Amino acid sequence: MVRAVAIGLDAASSVLIRRLVDEGRLPTLERCGAHRAAPVGFPWVYRAELAWTRALGAGDGDHRTAVQFDPSTYGVMSGTAGVITPFGIDTVAAPSLVFDVPHLALLERESIVHVVGWGAHSPLSSRAAHPAGLLDTIDRRFGPHPAVGVDDQPAWCDPPYRRALVDALIAGADRRVDVLEWLLARYPNTEILVTAFSELHSAGHALWHEVDDAHPLHPIAVAGGAAGDRGLVAVYEAVDRALGRLLDLLGEDPVVVLFSPQGMQSNGNDVAGQLLVPELLHRLQFGSEYLHDVRSQTVRADGLPLVPAQHQRLSDMLSRRRRPNKARRVLGAVRSSAGYLQKRENPCLERGRLVPVAPAEGAKVHLGVGYQVPVWYTPRWPFSEVFALPTFSDAHLRLNVCGREAYGVVPAGRYTAALGRLERTLTQCRNPRTGAPLFSSFHRTRSHADADGPPADLVARTLTVTDALTHPDVSRIGPYPYIRTGEHTEHGWFVRVPGHGPISTTRTVGSVPDLAAMGSAISRLLTIGVNPP
Repeated sequence: MVRAVAIGLDAASSVLIRRLVDEGRLPTLERCGAHRAAPVGFPWVYRAELAWTRALGAGDGDHRTAVQFDPSTYGVMSGTAGVITPFGIDTVAAPSLVFDVPHLALLERESIVHVVGWGAHSPLSSRAAHPAGLLDTIDRRFGPHPAVGVDDQPAWCDPPYRRALVDALIAGADRRVDVLEWLLARYPNTEILVTAFSELHSAGHALWHEVDDAHPLHPIAVAGGAAGDRGLVAVYEAVDRALGRLLDLLGEDPVVVLFSPQGMQSNGNDVAGQLLVPELLHRLQFGSEYLHDVRSQTVRADGLPLVPAQHQRLSDMLSRRRRPNKARRVLGAVRSSAGYLQKRENPCLERGRLVPVAPAEGAKVHLGVGYQVPVWYTPRWPFSEVFALPTFSDAHLRLNVCGREAYGVVPAGRYTAALGRLERTLTQCRNPRTGAPLFSSFHRTRSHADADGPPADLVARTLTVTDALTHPDVSRIGPYPYIRTGEHTEHGWFVRVPGHGPISTTRTVGSVPDLAAMGSAISRLLTIGVNPP
């Protein structure tokens, strides 16, 4: 019998939850007290990469990020999931089921049934299961998640993809509970359940401009009817219904905790970190442009930001902006890692539905990041003082240091001075639409060049949502199309669901300062659930 449950709502915005609860649209989350949940703060640096691993129990010494960098070759690849036992459940010595939790590598523990990558957004690991063969059985019986592998396309501007994504996420939330019901029946001795709903994460990246009226693209979403009941709000409502089904299935016996390690907000960093800053550094250091600026496509006729034509892939537009002589050097690699660059129609769609990409259990997952624009600049990195790494949130910058990188040009003794010079350069950047500074803050990840730390030496946080920048030495760069309209915040939350388990109080758990404290609190609650006082 299940005695303790931790359910993650990946990237569920506490702000949007409160708004929708007030509108009566999320009855399950209202019953759970999610609109009164304890807030969790988390340092903004690497909030997209470290939130889940920190929440689940990784220590501060784990510098795991979404990108790995090899200073001997200047090679980059996606990061990998960590081998973390969530909330230390193996110390409780109770039979446990861990289903589809992001950023977890396969746990081959005798007491833990574990399924990785059934439908999680960015699992950072191969699809796998323990015991072996379980995931293949799930796929045959229920099918994969309808959006697995295709929920991260930069296609917010493509109405057919957007509609198909919403439909797939709604269906996926319901199918997720079907699988959990079957697993709990198959493993009736399960005492601890840890699982997560990833649908809100996927929808938030693609559809956040629908719900934020301050987003530059919000008028376009409203005019196109995208902000109605078949958009992001519909996915929140679907997850609310699926969560209600799961809680009804579990009954009132187990202690139940809901949590989200991170939130969602309008995306100010994708264009800045992946396009504007790499191009700025290239122009400042080499005196030439790499990405063309298309001056005639600055804004639409009504003054709104640049939006790709509906039939046109965003990445098609970007690839055509590369200078032809330089484009040839990298086009083959880009095509091999992102074949959709060669196609005008979205290959993820078939008859209006998404076609999930679900490798068989144990199949090796490609972890390349060649589709990201910063990788296009890699031939220049050995000759640069500083370059921009691929990123999934803020601008991540690395100095090319003598003795650390294979072809370093910055003397190690000038490391601190070079960082200061870089910060002053970025401080001069402005949002040309508003005149406001582009960056709000900087974070140095290490005190000196040879200190341990993540790949980036400096992380720069964008102040406003923008599609272009100006700098005194290079004039304007951009505008470029938005890649995703939503990005993560460092604001998470968690709540013990009232009326569940042997704890008599219906209070939410008190506010905690960070993810580590939240993880410890959840661990205690799970332990109490298995070993009631």
